[in-house]
Amino acid sequence: MANGLHRRGHEVRLFCQKGSPLAESLRDAPFAVNSDFNLHEVRPDRSLRALSEIRRVLREFRPDVLNPHCPPGHAYFALARHFEKAHMPLIRTVADPRPPKVNPLNAHLHHRLTQGIVFTTSSSRQRYQKRFRLAPSRLRTILPGFRADDFCSSVMGDYRARFRVRDEQVLAAVVARMSPEKGQEVLLHALAALSDGERQQIFFILAGEDTRQRDRHDLARLAARLGVEKHVAFVGRLDDVRPLMAELDLALITSTRSEAVCRVALEYMSYGVPVIASDVNILPEVIGDGENGWTYPHDDPAALAQRLQEALSEPEERRRRGQRGREMVHTTFSLDRELDETLDFFGELLGSPEAIR
Repeated sequence: MANGLHRRGHEVRLFCQKGSPLAESLRDAPFAVNSDFNLHEVRPDRSLRALSEIRRVLREFRPDVLNPHCPPGHAYFALARHFEKAHMPLIRTVADPRPPKVNPLNAHLHHRLTQGIVFTTSSSRQRYQKRFRLAPSRLRTILPGFRADDFCSSVMGDYRARFRVRDEQVLAAVVARMSPEKGQEVLLHALAALSDGERQQIFFILAGEDTRQRDRHDLARLAARLGVEKHVAFVGRLDDVRPLMAELDLALITSTRSEAVCRVALEYMSYGVPVIASDVNILPEVIGDGENGWTYPHDDPAALAQRLQEALSEPEERRRRGQRGREMVHTTFSLDRELDETLDFFGELLGSPEAIR
């Protein structure tokens, strides 16, 4: 979003957590970045220093809009705006699948100190509305955007050759860290539910970094217990996922929770790869069942097995849904569309819809 706004000619200053991956990736950003404080600090003296730094930037930068994307930033910006007696709108972007905490301070923050909220998914908006009865005019659902042309490039992979996947076999993948909420075990159980002949038609690559809760060896042992170890390969974390995605015939997103943005779905779509996705949070809003992929209940391996059977038995339908996904990532999920809708909402809350564009 910051890069998109900058490309549109807007002045941008981005605050992010000290030492975070985002901070590291922004070392050469074309806009100003503040990343020398800890938004999650609990020590009062350090929290006051962080608040003082944000207040200083507000005085010097004089923004038209404050747009925090995390709960600590929301609170810090609200306090800084209050103490500086500033009048720019505070517009929270919610890209978090968890419902908000209900307490007097959080209610005051949302009802009295926040002028607008952007949700990346309708499910998040519904969760917030159950907790805080907010005026619809202050709320906007804006699906995530993606610069597909910047991501999708002509790259060559060697995964078929490396794992001896036959030309007639479907090459499929799950690209996600190995933590439990990503649900790779649901896929392994679904594979076990297929017939031997169906399993022979497909080969899965599971890519993603190990986590403290679970690693690829845990999943490999489960695959062995289920008797499907010959049909899967674990490749760990990939520095560049594009060579793998460029070779895929099918992609899976097996999450059992989380998924408020799900960038990987848009990455698959940019390569024209059809997606089988669970029904968690934003996924049904990105992957339309029968349109650019298939969806299934997230805790139901049998339902996933059925979707795999459908995808295996209908190669032309796979290609059609993949092509539809490629079209959608350039229209429905383009960054330009997200920027247009975001700037429209900012303009409404500023009282000048046209001026901010």
